[in-house]
Amino acid sequence: MKKAKKPVPPWPMLGFAVNIARLGVAIYFAIVHPLGPFDDPS
Repeated sequence: MKKAKKPVPPWPMLGFAVNIARLGVAIYFAIVHPLGPFDDPS
């Protein structure tokens, strides 16, 4: 068990980035979109 310092695959960081992006989209649709629906000029 001396190889404890093996290279970590970037998949956890990728999932973290996806979660951050998903959170940003959720915040956008929760706050920015109701205040100003840009796709609805009415």
